[in-house]
Amino acid sequence: MTSRKEARQLAKRAEEQGWIVDYSNGGHLRYKSPDGKTLFFSSTPSDTRALKNQISVMSKHGFIRQ
Repeated sequence: MTSRKEARQLAKRAEEQGWIVDYSNGGHLRYKSPDGKTLFFSSTPSDTRALKNQISVMSKHGFIRQ
């Protein structure tokens, strides 16, 4: 299972790359990419692949994997 700590670390790395990360009114994480695309993800991912899937989607919009 993906931990909140891992999700926060990903959000921090995204912000370092110019992404804007905040919460939507429904409690989901809202990522706004430098190219202007807005992506929504669960703030409490429960699937073991959730974080990897999120990184994959974000990579299509300019996120650089480290």
